Amino acid sequence: MLTVFGYYASSICITVVLAGFLAILFDPLVVKLERLHMPRSVAAAGIVLAGIGLIGLLGYALYGRAMSFAEELPVYASTIQQTIAPIRAGVEVLPRFACPIAGHILGGRLCGLPAWDICLGLRSIRCAVPWLSESFLA
Repeated sequence: MLTVFGYYASSICITVVLAGFLAILFDPLVVKLERLHMPRSVAAAGIVLAGIGLIGLLGYALYGRAMSFAEELPVYASTIQQTIAPIRAGVEVLPRFACPIAGHILGGRLCGLPAWDICLGLRSIRCAVPWLSESFLA
């Protein structure tokens, strides 16, 4: 019961703290508008409306950029794949060189398996690193 109360009270507390922070942040601007003989309530309402308009304008501008990025995403993906292709090819060749070296160092066998199997199967990986589970390796 106390946990449920705390869950709902936290959202209220966050709202109150945020409102207090915004009141402290924008109070100097409201005071300056009051000095220009504008009623405090009108000055505060004007600042709130200007803030909402600014957030709306920012959202509109970001929406346009996000849509153009989404349209160009396939081009970016193919460029990244072409850039990574030489690196991937080099990494795929690495086991061919690493396994014979490991076999030489380990006397040709690891956990009762030929050293070449170090890079080929889950059985040898589980044997070398027993705490790995199948769900982690899948």
